[in-house]
Amino acid sequence: MAIIGAFAALALARPGEFRGRTLELVGDALTPPEVAAEMSAAVGRPIPYLQRPIEELRRINERFARGYELINSGAISDIDVDVAELRRLHPGLMTLRDWLKHRGAQLLRPLLG
Repeated sequence: MAIIGAFAALALARPGEFRGRTLELVGDALTPPEVAAEMSAAVGRPIPYLQRPIEELRRINERFARGYELINSGAISDIDVDVAELRRLHPGLMTLRDWLKHRGAQLLRPLLG
């Protein structure tokens, strides 16, 4: 959520540049196993990714299941967003690996016991 706030602050500080403009904010286009691998490397211990059966998720929430399928298929990486432009506007925009290195791993370790 901090990234949304950062871009909102930019828009408020520079209204002429952002008026009438829509920005699509995205994170890294990683599959869940790739996220688990990045997290594992950052905290120095294995964090497995356990994929839930899609039928089970459909019974709980069909919309969530569709998103889950999209993310697990890697199709999310097909989204056409100008990440270079986002980085130009906000040079502090971090990748997952950067976030884990700077803060994320520190936040995760206590949760892992």
